[in-house]
Amino acid sequence: MQTPAHHPGATAARPRHGAQHRPHVSPGVALPVTAAVVYGLYVLFLDHSTGSSWGRAALLALVAAVVSGVLGLALVRHRAALPTEARGLAFGVLFGCAMGFLYSLTGPSVLRSVVMGLVLGGAMALVALYVFRAHEPHVTR
Repeated sequence: MQTPAHHPGATAARPRHGAQHRPHVSPGVALPVTAAVVYGLYVLFLDHSTGSSWGRAALLALVAAVVSGVLGLALVRHRAALPTEARGLAFGVLFGCAMGFLYSLTGPSVLRSVVMGLVLGGAMALVALYVFRAHEPHVTR
């Protein structure tokens, strides 16, 4: 009698000989973390190129990366609990705040940075809402 592991249609529970075990990272974690790292590096570049010292720019970049990463992870983790419209608005708010802050690092006035953040955040909210609505299962009555 064959055990289930040796059945021709069953997959082996053990890794292949020589294969290394790599931890599985879900896209729900990898995407916000990667975006936060890239965002932090861009903050470092912008802040240092406008005249800040490396230490100040690195500290600001670290704080920006951690804050955006934590907020992105929280949003991705709890997105299923939000209604479609609130989910689109939340992604728009996070994106608009992030882009408004990046724009403020280049030196314009606070009002211009806020307007830029509102415009980009509004555009992201509309795109996110469209994507969520397009991929939502349709309910038939």
